[in-house]
Amino acid sequence: MSQVILEPAAELNDPVDPKDRFAYGWRYVVEVQPDGSEKSVQVPLTLEDILHPREEDFRLLSDPHTQDCVYLGCVFKAALSQTPSAHVLADCRVAWDAEGEYGHGPDVAVIFNVRAYKEWSTFNTVDEGTKPALIIEVTSPSTRSTDLVNKVEEYAEVGVPHYVIADARERRGYNRRVTLIDYHLSPNGDYVRREVNAEGRIWLPEVKLWLGVDAGRLVCFDVNGERRETYVELAVAREEAEQIAADQSLARVRAEHRTKIESQARAEAERRVSDAEQKASEAERRASEAERNATHERAAREALEARLKELEQRLQ
Repeated sequence: MSQVILEPAAELNDPVDPKDRFAYGWRYVVEVQPDGSEKSVQVPLTLEDILHPREEDFRLLSDPHTQDCVYLGCVFKAALSQTPSAHVLADCRVAWDAEGEYGHGPDVAVIFNVRAYKEWSTFNTVDEGTKPALIIEVTSPSTRSTDLVNKVEEYAEVGVPHYVIADARERRGYNRRVTLIDYHLSPNGDYVRREVNAEGRIWLPEVKLWLGVDAGRLVCFDVNGERRETYVELAVAREEAEQIAADQSLARVRAEHRTKIESQARAEAERRVSDAEQKASEAERRASEAERNATHERAAREALEARLKELEQRLQ
């Protein structure tokens, strides 16, 4: 284990376009006009707003960042599906004081001992009587310092036991690179960084999964090393399985139909053979009867001829 070393914040962030007023995002605020009317005005966000957001803030995030967060949220929810009091929040504001003024917007937060689910827009840890056991942040190029510096201090101050940073380096024309940073809260209230294992993964005891990186994207593995698939992969696999089952069912129906046709054809052939055998037997019976009749007629004729011959002899 090694102690946390904070880098100078100014050196962590990629510069934003100075011509883009809304590079960090925006929020709408109501301003009172000179005539006393109210008007909704779009106000650009600052780096401080990114660190301590409000519910109405709007930010634009990269597609890889969003996919990572959606993937983790779905996988964690599945892993905790048998724990009713556990909830996974994704991009939901978490407030640490009773007034709800001091808060952050973690990308993914795992919370245990939740009394009842609510459709939170802000999860107030004081009101709910519990706080995140695990927070994962995925950095963005222009705001890395908020995750790598500020939140390392502030999450430790509010007592988040486990803080993981997926430090993503996203630049146009370059492959996305992600470095995992694993912080655990020490007894004295500071974070201690643990090294990744030989495979570049870190263990998440809260969800009993390994977190790793594959081709610039976050991936999870179970205790046996089996990769947890994305929703898209699961949907495609399900569709393929359903298609295979449908093909097998169609093949089975076709085989049953073919068997039925063959059975009918065999029964028809057997019927024809039986009819032929019956006809042959009838012909044989008739031939035998004709032969008996001919024999009787011959015997009667011979008897008649013998009688005639005997009469002729008497007449002579």
